[in-house]
Amino acid sequence: MLIDELESTDFDSLLNELAEPEPISSESQKDFELDFDSLLDEKSEAEPFEVEEIDTTESDYLDIDDLLDESDDLDADNEPYQNVDMDVGLGDFEDLLAGEDSLDVDTENQGFSAKLDLARAYLEINDSESALKVIDEVIKDGPPEVQDEALALKQQLS
Repeated sequence: MLIDELESTDFDSLLNELAEPEPISSESQKDFELDFDSLLDEKSEAEPFEVEEIDTTESDYLDIDDLLDESDDLDADNEPYQNVDMDVGLGDFEDLLAGEDSLDVDTENQGFSAKLDLARAYLEINDSESALKVIDEVIKDGPPEVQDEALALKQQLS
């Protein structure tokens, strides 16, 4: 139906028809003939308008130092971010949230576990050169349990 009509339509010919300007008839051109010489010779009947001078003395401008002094004098009690209430309603999920004694995985094994995670991320994006640098650093300086993991990861690369 409609799709069949669209498929059979020659869009190039439609665009070409739109791109071609319509010829202007000589009768319509007579309506637009202008005598520029006579227009330039005519005296203008409009009254000239006066331009008002603008006084641009220094009093129109503000000094940045004055603005800074004013901002220092403002009432600091109205600081909008001083006592922000960050309660977003997670109190109902206490059992899901890590408490104050939560384990920081980045500090586990002196942070070398996180470096191994970084090496794995490098491998995922096919940056084996950077991964090898991180793995070698873990093998050189890391604790024994992380060194074993790093050696296994390095063997996978070879």
